[in-house]
Amino acid sequence: MSASAFPAPHDTLGAVEIGFIVSTFLFGIVTLQTFNYYRTYSDDSAGLKTLVHSCRLFEVGHSICGWDGVYSISVTFYGQPQHILDPPAVVGLLPLFTAIPILLVQWFFCLRIGRLSGRWHFARLLAFFCAIPTTLTMALVVMFQLGHGFATLEGGKGKLLMTIATSFHPPAHILLAFALCYSLWQFREPSEFEQPRDIVDNIIIWTVETTLLTCVFSFGYMILVMSWMAFYVVHPKRELNRRSALRKEAMRPAFRFALSDPNFSSGGQQDTTLEAGSLGKERARSASEMSLGLMK
Repeated sequence: MSASAFPAPHDTLGAVEIGFIVSTFLFGIVTLQTFNYYRTYSDDSAGLKTLVHSCRLFEVGHSICGWDGVYSISVTFYGQPQHILDPPAVVGLLPLFTAIPILLVQWFFCLRIGRLSGRWHFARLLAFFCAIPTTLTMALVVMFQLGHGFATLEGGKGKLLMTIATSFHPPAHILLAFALCYSLWQFREPSEFEQPRDIVDNIIIWTVETTLLTCVFSFGYMILVMSWMAFYVVHPKRELNRRSALRKEAMRPAFRFALSDPNFSSGGQQDTTLEAGSLGKERARSASEMSLGLMK
């Protein structure tokens, strides 16, 4: 068979290998973030640790299945380009290893929204909305396994399900972020103490940052699907490990309130300072408990 009979490797096999090389580097970052999480926040609740560990297991499965498929296409079926469009069955499991951790993370934030706002009916509605793309992805996996690989998804029901499933992710991220920011805003009450409001503002900013990144990558996922899972899970774990910054800010001494006290003089300076410091620490402690409660 002449060389012209084979498709260009840069557009087929090369794209697959580059995608999984990038995914492997991101998997290494996920591993480091997971290690830092367990080392820094060893006192977190068992439920949160189970969530992190479950996502980690799915990431391992994603990497194993992905590289098994790359090896099969590159080595086992060397010189047989038809196996790129109809790869081994293990490649068809990759969307499943991607969709389930995403759903777990989204349901976690639905739970946070329900606890913060008290509107559990709205949280359940969000959870149902987030489950739609995962359900469609499972249907695509079944079609992939029973059909002829990616050719099954080229047209008809396969293409329709793929389009709907990928189109649901950006709205789901935006709705979750909006609901979480709205719930957090209820705690941003006007007060002479700026510290609790600063903590809430930081959490809202982190929520917007995370939503922006995941939405941009969700749109990219409509075209490239190889390395999304590793990127998606890196950022939430990064946010988990950033909680130390909130703790430091929440526990800052609040003696500055004593300077505005009219009784602050040389005679009553010590008592007034201690009283203001105690009040500030109490406010800081309550703000810290509120911020840490988002993750427990």
